[in-house]
Amino acid sequence: MQGTKFQLKVWKYLKTIPKGKVKTYKQVAIGIKSPKSARAVANACAKNPYAPKI
Repeated sequence: MQGTKFQLKVWKYLKTIPKGKVKTYKQVAIGIKSPKSARAVANACAKNPYAPKI
């Protein structure tokens, strides 16, 4: 798994969200103890190598 420390932190947190549940970027930012980083969370999500294929 390659990415910045921040991306790895976001991706690790995303894996804890149960299937079928939804969280906003802001909720994820708060969950990783970085409440002002919702836009950076969105960027990390866009680069998530584990995103489900639709």
